[in-house]
Amino acid sequence: MVVLCNENESTCINGPVGGPSTEVTDRERQTERRTRDVLTGLGVVSLSANSAGREALVDRTRGHSAAGTDRTRMSEDRRRTRDGRDGVESMSATYDDGAPSEGRSGILPDSRVERWVTVALLVVLLAAVGGVVYLAVAPPETTDPYTEFYVLGPDGNASGYPTDLTVGETGTFVVGLTNHEHGSEQYAVTATLDDRTVFDRTVTVENEATWETNVSFTPETPGEKRLRLSLYTGGGTAGAPDQTLRLLVSVTPDANGTRPTLAHDR
Repeated sequence: MVVLCNENESTCINGPVGGPSTEVTDRERQTERRTRDVLTGLGVVSLSANSAGREALVDRTRGHSAAGTDRTRMSEDRRRTRDGRDGVESMSATYDDGAPSEGRSGILPDSRVERWVTVALLVVLLAAVGGVVYLAVAPPETTDPYTEFYVLGPDGNASGYPTDLTVGETGTFVVGLTNHEHGSEQYAVTATLDDRTVFDRTVTVENEATWETNVSFTPETPGEKRLRLSLYTGGGTAGAPDQTLRLLVSVTPDANGTRPTLAHDR
């Protein structure tokens, strides 16, 4: 009986030398050697390896499993980051028109909502500026309505009034008015000398317009005369006049006269 043992293994085969059931052929030994080499290259020992080898194999397996788990976690983190980035880009696209902000060179912001708000504020600002300019150029009417009533000399100046006359001599002057009533107005103008009417006229004057005309009179008797000019607003002459002007005239039978006097009563 011969005992055959492998060189690196603890397993032995017992059997008679030369017997067919116990003989280990060269082919079997080569197969065992190749298997052992393959297992050794992979870091795995034979079934009969010691416990230290098995523990090393378990540690390597755990290391490979941990590395795989780490790679899985990293892949999951990258996927979540990519999903979050896609969500942010999607939300940004909701408020933006898709134009790249890096290439934008205008004064308006990139966001569509911010652009609309900016445009609205600009419109309000322009409207406010326009209102201020309009009020500065054309201020609203703040004065009370009134009519300017006046008398001028025959040359259209505030001089040369016919206050020095002789009996039968004709005197001439200019009566006028300017409408500041904020609208069209009708007026009646009368002139009386010693309770004798020498002039009566009804006219319509537009707002901010001026009306003037010549008035002539001839005194018949000498003495100090009072020429009274009356202005009625509304066209009628009933009741008291709205404004009154008085022109004092000295009438003599010769060429001597008196200094002109003009009185204005409202």
